[in-house]
Amino acid sequence: MRIWCCLIIASFVQESMQLFDALPAKEKEKIMFIHFNHTNPLLKEQSEEARLVKSKGFRIAEVNLRIGL
Repeated sequence: MRIWCCLIIASFVQESMQLFDALPAKEKEKIMFIHFNHTNPLLKEQSEEARLVKSKGFRIAEVNLRIGL
């Protein structure tokens, strides 16, 4: 079951990255992936998945992150 959950979330992130791939870097850095299941490897900062997302110019939300309006 754990693998199934992660694959669905990873698929959503992959699809989103493909959809927004043509955006300029300044726009990509505005996109932050949020709301992960606790088993998602994107939550581990040093995971291969997290490094890939960040290398493409996107961001990953962190626990207790506050964004000013």
